[in-house]
Amino acid sequence: MSDHDQTKAELIAELAQARDQIAALEAALAEHKRSGKEALERAIAEVKATVLKSFLGSMSGFVTTPLTVIKASVMTLRSIPAEDVQAEQWRVLDAQVGYLERLFENMLLMIRLDNLAELDRAPTSWNRLVQQVVDRYKPLADQRTHTLIFQPEAGSARVLADNYLIKSALGAVVNNAVDFTPRGGRITIKAHAHQGYAIATIRDNGIGIDPDDLPHIFKRFWWANRADYPNPGSVGLGLALAERIIDLHEGRIDVESVRDEGSTFWVSLPVV
Repeated sequence: MSDHDQTKAELIAELAQARDQIAALEAALAEHKRSGKEALERAIAEVKATVLKSFLGSMSGFVTTPLTVIKASVMTLRSIPAEDVQAEQWRVLDAQVGYLERLFENMLLMIRLDNLAELDRAPTSWNRLVQQVVDRYKPLADQRTHTLIFQPEAGSARVLADNYLIKSALGAVVNNAVDFTPRGGRITIKAHAHQGYAIATIRDNGIGIDPDDLPHIFKRFWWANRADYPNPGSVGLGLALAERIIDLHEGRIDVESVRDEGSTFWVSLPVV
């Protein structure tokens, strides 16, 4: 074999060896990626299991309590025929069923937001959005003998909004004002625009929020432990969902409150 042929054979052997080494490296890299992916998937599954366990633990109390009340009320209705007792038990049943309706409505909205790919947004009149929320909660305010005042914006500000979600967010704030204001209270809702933002100001003269509680009011399934709370059947999700919705719209929600004097919430969205 000539020197040329020998050199050529050596080069071919070296190339074959390099090719084998590259193939081995690629196989090792693929295995590493597969192992890493499996480890990541296991970690995600463990987190999901932990969150689900915590969620179910929280939810059990929310669901068990009203169901227990409903069961006891039904037993009372069966055993005591007195009309005044029955009327009270029907009132209790109605309140607990309403609580469960709000609970499941908020749960479904929470799941939707956690899995939302994109918002269904369209240019919308800010006045009209806020007015629709006011109209929805006017009957409830009347039932609680509140004075509910709406002050529309003088201009014609428009926002790019998912109407259903924004009305849900504003509704949660207005509902809180109605619930946490003693009967005969005053709630003022003002729509206005300032420095590129459309703003809804919701002000009440209710029981207010303790300073220590303010950092927690936007947490899921949280509510303050105060003896003077009017027990409106809050599920502890409304403000958390409102904040999430407003964040998705590149907006913000702010609050100021003084105990026994009332609260003011500001919901702000960019104008278009």
